[in-house]
Amino acid sequence: TDRNLIMTHMIREGLKQAVSDGRLGRDIKVKFLIYSSAGVIDPPSKPLPVGFDYDGIMGTYFPIYRCYVHDINDPACTEFNKHYFDYLNAWRNSPYYKGKFMIGEYYNISYFRDLPILFTRTMENDIRFYYDSGARAMHYMHVPMGNWGPRAITNYQFATMLWNPGVDIAAMKKDYFSQRYEAASAPMAQFYASLERAMLNVPEYLATPGEDENLGGQLRAFADGKGNNLFPYRHLRMSGDHPPPDDGPSIEDSIRELGTTETLLNQALSVPVSERARACILEDEGLFRYGDATVRLYYHMALAAGFPLKSLGWTKEMKLAAVQAEFLDSHPIAFVAVHGGTKDMVRNALESTGIKGVYLKWRALMP
Repeated sequence: TDRNLIMTHMIREGLKQAVSDGRLGRDIKVKFLIYSSAGVIDPPSKPLPVGFDYDGIMGTYFPIYRCYVHDINDPACTEFNKHYFDYLNAWRNSPYYKGKFMIGEYYNISYFRDLPILFTRTMENDIRFYYDSGARAMHYMHVPMGNWGPRAITNYQFATMLWNPGVDIAAMKKDYFSQRYEAASAPMAQFYASLERAMLNVPEYLATPGEDENLGGQLRAFADGKGNNLFPYRHLRMSGDHPPPDDGPSIEDSIRELGTTETLLNQALSVPVSERARACILEDEGLFRYGDATVRLYYHMALAAGFPLKSLGWTKEMKLAAVQAEFLDSHPIAFVAVHGGTKDMVRNALESTGIKGVYLKWRALMP
């Protein structure tokens, strides 16, 4: 961090000199990372360079691999979010850095593969918390360029709250659903709420707490004979629950909720609306089917891992997994992949799950 801030200072001073010399026709501000994956999340340990330009320099705080079951400042998230909360407080209280900062969130991080994961609850708390903590700018990775589906509410709420962090979220949602879905606003509001509950812990299948430590990583390691515990963290289990701290929906909880989500979607599809509103619902359905099949594939693959290879129990779960895999394999998401920031530009929904290799390896063993 100390070296990073010295470099940031030198860049800013060089840019200012270029303006003064007439080589640059505009004043370019400089942002620096506050980011664990780059090794620069600790606050500075020594005074900043003399003349450090706080008006032209701002830090960007990135809580990558955070948990979205819990708010960023929820003390019940000791496994994942607490250290991000602690680091943010350390920067706020630094005796050396006294400047502004912005937030870089991850509502569509590439690891999420453009799945229909919603964040209305955590956004309501977290954006207000960030603002109250002193943040004065914010963005997120990666705003999809098309095929938003239910993620439209993420962008609507994000833009609305950046303009006014204290906005009435209940009123905002009411306006969103009535304008977007017309007479189907009531079942679609319920659909969104159910979808948010169902997908709440899915980031821990694909991202949190790291590429190799999440459920997909554990499945890949298990298939390679390098691991035997798919659920090493308290946040995620196959079934059952536990009290806080580090509580979260099990996979079976998500599977049950997805059944409710589908019922609500079907109710909305039966309501007469304009062609525009129906197109919105159908777009939502496409993203929902993708998310539903992804969660169910993980469910059956994780269950299969609990049986000996080629056993009756393993074969049963693999046949059920195959139904989901075949659906995903027949549904390219090329437009989303190219224009939405999906990791490695994957072209296929089965590939997007991150466990296509495990599935194909085990499918080859099926009788």
